[in-house]
Amino acid sequence: SRDADRCQTLAEEVELLNARRKGLQQTVLKEVKEKLALLDWSTSPAIILAEVGWPPGLLGLVAGQLMQEYQRPVILLSLDESLERNPNAQARGSGRSLAPIDLYDLLESQRSLLNGFGGHPLAAGLSLPGRNIPLFQEGIHQVLRNRGLLPQKILRADLQVTVADLNLQLFRELKVLDPYGMGHPEPLLLLRKVRFTDTFTRKLKDAKGNKVAYRLADFKLQDDTSKVTVPGVWWGHTHDELPSGDCDVLVQFIYNVYKQRCEVCLEALRPTAIVKTTSLSPAPRLLDYRYLPDHASGDIPASALPLTTCPPHWTALSQAFQTAQRQNGSLVLGYAVPEHRSPSDIVRQWFALAQTLLQTAQSRAQIQAQLGVSDRVLEIALWSLAPFGVEVMFSPPDQVQLRRTPEADPAYPQSPQDRLQILRDAIAEEQFRQRYFATAPCEMLEQLLSVRD
Repeated sequence: SRDADRCQTLAEEVELLNARRKGLQQTVLKEVKEKLALLDWSTSPAIILAEVGWPPGLLGLVAGQLMQEYQRPVILLSLDESLERNPNAQARGSGRSLAPIDLYDLLESQRSLLNGFGGHPLAAGLSLPGRNIPLFQEGIHQVLRNRGLLPQKILRADLQVTVADLNLQLFRELKVLDPYGMGHPEPLLLLRKVRFTDTFTRKLKDAKGNKVAYRLADFKLQDDTSKVTVPGVWWGHTHDELPSGDCDVLVQFIYNVYKQRCEVCLEALRPTAIVKTTSLSPAPRLLDYRYLPDHASGDIPASALPLTTCPPHWTALSQAFQTAQRQNGSLVLGYAVPEHRSPSDIVRQWFALAQTLLQTAQSRAQIQAQLGVSDRVLEIALWSLAPFGVEVMFSPPDQVQLRRTPEADPAYPQSPQDRLQILRDAIAEEQFRQRYFATAPCEMLEQLLSVRD
C-alpha cells in the first residue's frame, strides 16, 4: 500500500497478533514440558506427544524449540477428541528434526499408519488416526535405533569471538552473508569464559503495552578481554537459569532496531572447557557439479567418484557417498533435474508393458529403464497387479514374467483402484525426491548423509 496510515494499522495488528502468538506458544510449551516430566525420554531417539486441543498451527514452533533443547526429532500432535470418547478421533500436527536425521524419510517409513504428510528433511506436517499413535511412536523409535540415529547433543560454532569483537563492524560483515535459511543457517558465535551480569526476567508486551504469557531473560555478557559488556536476551527462559560462574556460550549476533543497538541471542551455554573447537574445517565430501556445463567435468579430481544419475531415494545416494568415502575421495553430484512424465502416464505404460510380460520375460533393469523408475517403485508396480488376477514369477531372480491366475482373490485389503493410487503416489514421491536431490544445497545433503559415513 502507498497509504502510510493503512500500513501503520496493519503493522500494528500483525505485531499484536505475533505477541499474542508468543504467549500462546509459551503456554503450549509449558504443557508439553509438564507431560515430558512425567515420562522418561532420556534414552528415546525422538519425542512424540499428543494431546487434545493443542493448537495445530503452533505445534511446529513448539516442536522446533524442543528439538533445539533436546537435540532430537520432535513430533507434536493435536487430537480433535479423546480416544476414550471417540475411538475414531483424528490427530494432526507438526515435527521438527536436525541434521542428519531426515524427518521426511522417517514419516515415509510409517506411511501405512498416516492419512497424509508433507514437508522436507528438517520440518514436516502429518495427520493420522489417533488409534495409530502408539504404533507410530514405536515405529519411529525402531527406525532410528536400527539406523543408529540416537540423540547426541553436538553444537558447532562458526566463529570464536570475544566480547570486544561484538561490535557494529562485525554485525555488518555477517550481514553480507544473509539471507539465512535451511541449508544456510545463521552463524553461531562461540564466546569462551564469559560471565552474565545485570540479569533479570521480564514478560513480553504486545503492541498495546499489555503483558503476554511469554518470559525472557535479559542480561549483559562480560569477559576478560575488555571492560565492555554486550546486552543479550534468552527467549523463553528466566534469569534464574543463567549460571553465576564462567561459561562458554553460543549466540546469534543481531541488531535490535527498536533499541538501536547490537545484542546477542543466547542459543546454548555450558560450563567453560566442555565445548571443544577445531581450528580447521574438514574438506568437503560432496562436490557440486549439478549446475555446471558438461565441459566442467574435466575439473573433477581424479580421486572423486562422479554420480551422473539423479538418485531416486536416500539409500542410493547414501551408498554412493559411502563408496566415495571408502575410496578416500569426494562424491561428485553431476546430475541434472530429471524430466519426469506424469505418474498416471507411467501407470498406463506399466499396464501396457504387463501385457507383454504375460508372454515374454524381461529383466528388472529393462523394465525400470522403460518406466524410468527405481527398483522400489517396480516392487510396488508388481504388487499392484495381484487384485487383477495376475501373478508374478521370477525365473531366474532378475527376470520378471507374469501369468494369469484362475480368479482374482477378493480378500485383498485394498481394492484394485486403491493399489493403483498407491502406485501413483509412490511414483510421485520418487519424482519429488529426485527434484529435491537435484536442487537441495550441497552442504545440507552432506550434513544429512554424514550419519551414514
